[in-house]
Amino acid sequence: MLLPMELAWKREELDIEGLRGVALRVQALREVWREAKRPLYAPYLPSRRRPALITAIPYFAWANRDVSGAMRVWMWLAG
Repeated sequence: MLLPMELAWKREELDIEGLRGVALRVQALREVWREAKRPLYAPYLPSRRRPALITAIPYFAWANRDVSGAMRVWMWLAG
């Protein structure tokens, strides 16, 4: 995931299994790699970027729950 340099966060209420709080949403970019199975030493091919909506929640709210979606703690800035 790549976050744009100019972020337009949208605040919304959050409820995960009864735990209430605040979530932030932002439009970002998702890198899509051209080949899933490439050899370790292969020529560089740039990734394609697709729009993606990110929902950021407080780390404590995730708590290893069995909910859909992957969790990332750090994300790159698109530049």
